Amino acid sequence: MRLLCFAAIVFLLNTVVLLLVYFGIGRELTMYLAQDEIELDSSNLKKCLINEHLKCETAADNRTDYLADVYTVARSYFVLAFFIIVGLFAVNYFIQPSSDASAPTVIQQLRADPNLINMLQGPKGDKGDPGDKGEKGEKGSKGDTGAPGPRGEKGDQGPPGASPAPSKKP
Repeated sequence: MRLLCFAAIVFLLNTVVLLLVYFGIGRELTMYLAQDEIELDSSNLKKCLINEHLKCETAADNRTDYLADVYTVARSYFVLAFFIIVGLFAVNYFIQPSSDASAPTVIQQLRADPNLINMLQGPKGDKGDPGDKGEKGEKGSKGDTGAPGPRGEKGDQGPPGASPAPSKKP
């Protein structure tokens, strides 16, 4: 992908250079009469003017053909670079997973990396001074009665007791 992106950038740069060449060509051949041509008789002057006109026409045609070739090559490079950029965009947009789907995976990987955690936390410092004692909180409500505990073992038999008092019968 990086290679294709680099190629597209090179093609666009080449297009800019070719357009600078295209717009930099501005000289055209013009007709002028030299002193020795002015002194010619009328038939030779006409022949000379026709030859100069044909030279200008040939130079203009050659210039036009060259500019057309430069324009065609520049357009070809631009279209190629444009299609490469559009193709890269389409691949990244439609084929690559979206960043929303991969964000939880990346977060999980970062949290699981002990080297990163140690680097971010830094070395442990000395134990600090104890802080001030806080205010006593309010007394809470009485809780529910808990479940009865297990029954204990049966103890030893105690000493014999006194006989019961006689009961009065009416």
